[in-house]
Amino acid sequence: TMSEPENATDKRSREHGAEAADVGAENDAKRAKSEPDALRIRSVSASLEPSIPNDTAKTKLVVAVSCDQGTKNYMEDIHVVQLDGRGEGQASSSSARVCFLGIFDGHGGKDCAIMAAETLHTRIMAAGLQQVASTSASGAKVDSKAAKAAVTEGFKTTDEAILKECAAKGWQDGACAVACWVVGETVLVANVGDAKAVLARVADKDGPGFKAGALRGLVLTKDHLAIYPAERARIEKA
Repeated sequence: TMSEPENATDKRSREHGAEAADVGAENDAKRAKSEPDALRIRSVSASLEPSIPNDTAKTKLVVAVSCDQGTKNYMEDIHVVQLDGRGEGQASSSSARVCFLGIFDGHGGKDCAIMAAETLHTRIMAAGLQQVASTSASGAKVDSKAAKAAVTEGFKTTDEAILKECAAKGWQDGACAVACWVVGETVLVANVGDAKAVLARVADKDGPGFKAGALRGLVLTKDHLAIYPAERARIEKA
């Protein structure tokens, strides 16, 4: 369900839900032959880039990725890690650091997940996040209102582009997504569907069932599931 603010995907999901399941199973069988056996189990990778060009941020980023395919015949999920996501010609002191991290959960296939992974960040940067980063280069506070508007617009235009591809190419799959941008020292998080982001925080004192120094999970996103009254009402209204 590749867009939370728009309802076009909800309509497409209702109309093609049964067909998507059949197509997904057929694609599983076809693609299983071409996917490396390693992807059928699990892949783990880590990335450390301590010298991002002209990175004046006080913090440094270390990113690790783990993928578990489960029982499916091929991996439908896509992840993206761009430690320097400022784009061509932007890696200069005129822009704050922009790191992009995204997970795209394919449903019934991975065409939509791949397209979203390849285009979402670029669309959001073009929608205004690049400007936000530029105005925050000198350590100024990130304009959260402008950043939110850019992220919302980027998700919307990505969803619209994917719907056009679905219509043109007969895609029957979909995708949920959770994405994170680190702009300077500010973290922006957004999701569509039931993809979730959780912050691990060290407890500074004892609490119910945990001790000081233990890691505590803080959910940063809200699942878009029909079991929640507000989301169900939005879907039914669409």
